Amino acid sequence: MENASKALIMAAEILLGVILITIFVGAYYSWNNLASDINKDIELTKVQEFNSNFTIYDKSLDSKAHDLTTHDLISILNFVKEYNKQVDDYYKVVITSNFGINSSTQINNMSEFISKNEGSIFSLTILKYNEVTGRVKEIRLTKK
Repeated sequence: MENASKALIMAAEILLGVILITIFVGAYYSWNNLASDINKDIELTKVQEFNSNFTIYDKSLDSKAHDLTTHDLISILNFVKEYNKQVDDYYKVVITSNFGINSSTQINNMSEFISKNEGSIFSLTILKYNEVTGRVKEIRLTKK
């Protein structure tokens, strides 16, 4: 009888140990998945924030999008220039236009550029998104 009760106690201890290990492993995977989901949400927010620099001007995405003024154009060019300095070629934003501006254009005389284009209206169209990151990859600027 003593052996039977000791065997039951040992079996209960082993069963309790297995249950605790299962709970800890399940909790670990749940926390790991939660952290992964949070990281994905943060990255998605960063992508949306980046793309919003362009989407607010693209009328093909939103009929309420703004036309670009000369100052908006300079802001976009500076944003792209700074971003492209930080990333590899594969991730760079490419700019094309119908008025001689592209991704590598340097505006050396800002006041001359502004005075030449003061009052001009520009439009922006997003042509391509990066397949890996989801960020804007290529835009077209058009002088109206």
